[in-house]
Amino acid sequence: MKFTRFLPRFLKQRLSVRPKYHIFWFATTEGLCVAISSNMAVRRIIDDFYKEAVKLCYVEAAYQMYIGGNKTKLTSTLATFTNQYQPQFGIRTFGGSVVSPTADQAAARSLAKR
Repeated sequence: MKFTRFLPRFLKQRLSVRPKYHIFWFATTEGLCVAISSNMAVRRIIDDFYKEAVKLCYVEAAYQMYIGGNKTKLTSTLATFTNQYQPQFGIRTFGGSVVSPTADQAAARSLAKR
């Protein structure tokens, strides 16, 4: 997806480095749910990332649901939102980096229960 591939390029342009971050995204009936966890430098510019993504038409609109540096809080926030996951035939609707050793397993269990 252009939107998720845009993040590392945006960070490199704005910060001159590619900082460590975790991103997780999935489709819902409301649209794409994206969660990002990283250091303070990334958190300070992430609003600009969303604005630029809208400007470049990677997404129609963006609403911040979570941003922070705590992987545990990110994992619990994502667990709440994965209940709204909506798979679509022939389209990748679930992806991201591993948030913690058990986050991908927890997300898979949550989705399997549906």
